[in-house]
Amino acid sequence: RMRAHMMARVVFSAALEAPEVLANAPPSWQALLKRSQDYTHWAPHRPYHDELAACAHALSLDRARPRRRKGPYSADLHVPVAAPAASADGDAVAAVHLFAEAEVCPLTGEFLGPTRLRQRHLSRMRWMYVGLRRKEWLALPDSE
Repeated sequence: RMRAHMMARVVFSAALEAPEVLANAPPSWQALLKRSQDYTHWAPHRPYHDELAACAHALSLDRARPRRRKGPYSADLHVPVAAPAASADGDAVAAVHLFAEAEVCPLTGEFLGPTRLRQRHLSRMRWMYVGLRRKEWLALPDSE
């Protein structure tokens, strides 16, 4: 099961980063490509999801929802933001992700590979990645 998920991520990355590679894929690849489209990754509910939703509601972000998916990625909080009237793209989306210490280089503070890939992929899919340190978020007092 884990190998299937890994392979689905590889194919998803290839399709997003270099679609021309898969544009003329032979028929024998079609089963593999279909498996990457049906990528379902279960993201468990965490207590901080309720807190994120409560904070979004307090900020009058009524359309914000916790645990939304885009491709193989899930955002801890999905926040649609009304785009300027001149924009034809429709609403913009902020994807809030509470990242763990293990996702950041301890020396430079920069994101490591998987988180950088998430950031780049979400950007290509027109979701703005907003990263918050999970440990610092959990240290804050509850909104109640």
